[in-house]
Amino acid sequence: MGPAGVPAACEALLRRMYEVFSTDEREPFMERCLAPDVNWPNVADGARLHGREAVRAYWAGS
Repeated sequence: MGPAGVPAACEALLRRMYEVFSTDEREPFMERCLAPDVNWPNVADGARLHGREAVRAYWAGS
């Protein structure tokens, strides 16, 4: 277990996700890891993003 009882595999995945956010690997990540109808919580403003296009647009602006 990692911090706060998070399983090591989940922690590794989350760390990799954060690494991807700062690179040009976002599109392959989206195709492999996000369902077309993803419901993505945006903790920055409390909104939820629905679908890959919404997530893609949000990431493009960040």
